[in-house]
Amino acid sequence: MDKQASSWSNYWVSGKPSTFGGIDDLAANPALSQLWLRALTDRLGSSILEVGCGNGALTRFLPSILKERHPDATISAIDIARLSDALSPPHGVTFYPETGMEELPFDDDSFDAVVSQFGFEYAEFAPALRELARVSKVGASVTFIAHHRSSWLCRDSFDILRQVLAIEESAILVTLDALVNQLALLHSANRDPTKDPKAEKYREILNVTAKELQEDARKLGADPSYTLRFLDAVFKVFDDKSRRGLNHLQYLAEISESMFAYKERLESQKRAAPDDDEWEVKSREFVAHGFSIDRFEPAVINGYHFGHLVGLTKAA
Repeated sequence: MDKQASSWSNYWVSGKPSTFGGIDDLAANPALSQLWLRALTDRLGSSILEVGCGNGALTRFLPSILKERHPDATISAIDIARLSDALSPPHGVTFYPETGMEELPFDDDSFDAVVSQFGFEYAEFAPALRELARVSKVGASVTFIAHHRSSWLCRDSFDILRQVLAIEESAILVTLDALVNQLALLHSANRDPTKDPKAEKYREILNVTAKELQEDARKLGADPSYTLRFLDAVFKVFDDKSRRGLNHLQYLAEISESMFAYKERLESQKRAAPDDDEWEVKSREFVAHGFSIDRFEPAVINGYHFGHLVGLTKAA
């Protein structure tokens, strides 16, 4: 499993219902559910494929709009990552974890409709598009809400990514690790840590680095909340209760692993988010693979650019 799939696996296995908190959770965001309702009017059938499903933010919404016209519809939902075992699929839904879009385990002409919310764009485009064309019936609809490089959701994520990279480059975790080791040595030698020059030097470096990280985040014009939360978390290494039974080094290792996994998810989002020119190229590829384009436009929620709305139909 590559780094991208591994980082998303850890995220979904933890039980998260969606990627961006309540923003992309249809159960928590009525404006998003209304957008999907409008986008899917008369575009569903009795056999549906969802690609890049995660733990089912969109999947769990679909049965509510299928029950009148397609009460016996089946939904096959795939994702390259492992998924949470704690979240049972709704009636009629089968999840296919660790299943890539580039090689789908379904017969030709299997589906009346294909949907995706922030999923299809993460795949390797050419082979995933070939598979999409293969498994879609003639007349099948394809409806995606996908990332766009200039959407506010992506801009916010990229601001956070810059903060994560700055934290990584600052080596603040390395300095904290060194301080923790030095304090352990002083404790075992029964020496006063407040009078140790090396420990004092590490403290000074940490304080300066923390201030610089906060200032740098603000200079970016970004919301520095990620940096502030990170600093709050790492300095709790000295609070026994906050460590939840972990020793100092285990606690720092947990934070480090969490940050690097978050960085990989953010970087995968950045790689997956096309700009206008890239979306234009993809539109021609959709047509070349036998799809007509019904909608190809910004997805707007509450006046904000949320992503890119793609509506296709498999031509004869």
